[in-house]
Amino acid sequence: MSSLFNQFVVNKTKYNRKHGSLCIPFKFSPKLTSVLDGIKRSYYYAIAGRDSSGKRSFTDLNFLFTPFFWWMINRKKGAKLKILYFNMSKPVEVKLQKWLCTYFWIYYQRLMDIATLNGTSSKIFDLDNKDEEIIQYAEGFFNLLLEESEVLEIFNGPLHPTGIANKVHEYMKTIGGIEKKQYSSEYIYEESYKNQITIVIIDNVKRMKNESHNGNFYDENELHKKLNEYLIELRDFYKITPVVIVPSFNIPGINRPTQMTADIREFKYYFSDSNVAIHLTNPHRLQIEKFEGYKIKDFMADDGIPRFRAVTILNNSEGRDNLIIPQWMMPENGLLFDLPRIDQDVELTQVMEFIEKLKENQKSLRNTI
Repeated sequence: MSSLFNQFVVNKTKYNRKHGSLCIPFKFSPKLTSVLDGIKRSYYYAIAGRDSSGKRSFTDLNFLFTPFFWWMINRKKGAKLKILYFNMSKPVEVKLQKWLCTYFWIYYQRLMDIATLNGTSSKIFDLDNKDEEIIQYAEGFFNLLLEESEVLEIFNGPLHPTGIANKVHEYMKTIGGIEKKQYSSEYIYEESYKNQITIVIIDNVKRMKNESHNGNFYDENELHKKLNEYLIELRDFYKITPVVIVPSFNIPGINRPTQMTADIREFKYYFSDSNVAIHLTNPHRLQIEKFEGYKIKDFMADDGIPRFRAVTILNNSEGRDNLIIPQWMMPENGLLFDLPRIDQDVELTQVMEFIEKLKENQKSLRNTI
């Protein structure tokens, strides 16, 4: 009989070195890549945070745009990607407009927001002829993402946990098959599946529909426990990569906003069974004036939008955890970028110099995608 050490350490590490694992680096955050390596097949990611913390922007940037760019670069080498996006939060047109604003910055370093695209009274910018041309160019980009390549499939509206699981089953059956055994089932992959990462994004878990068991509806705890169990089974059976957006669950005994920073209890069941748990914090919303050496008021834009966010890796099954990554955020287009760690107060002029360098780096990044 193999010892526990051989079973969980020696044999596992030998297997990993021999077979390797698909891994997509986080293109917009070198610090995330240095800690997590990247997006891995059969890894379960939980993203939590309170309102306006940036969890949806963080998720879309790192688990939708980043893998899509990876696929664009590596598809000729046989790389394959599928993103099943369960959009149970915002209308799909709002999602697409936000992604268009992201496209504006990535390819043209042009700051754009949804209000300007819609021409509403709250718009910050003005559209000119060049911007109208950019929108036309963007059609080809999004057609490739949504239609031609069939990389992204969006499911709109609330589903219950079994409905989500069934949609994943339906897709996986199109690229493999189930071989029935006497006591169990085994999933048989197509040969090309070894080159694919399948990402399942759920936005957001609090918007799920309820479902019943033996005629009785689940309570909230049972419902989330059921979804979490499904995600574990799907991860292990199909080698998919589940990503869940978790609006923070209330913690009993926590009253003042400033008391509630990153806390594992905010994730409920999605924390303990995930491979990676990431918490986003908006210090301004928590009435925190100074965070990790930064003065939060220095990150307030002219329009009053706070641009500082903190990304805390609370759980990492294969590396460092309880690690904070300060980030600069552009709420208009959903982009976040690493900020340098500091041990003393930072002046706003230093931050603006950093952002100017960031723009220059983005020009070189654009040439690679």
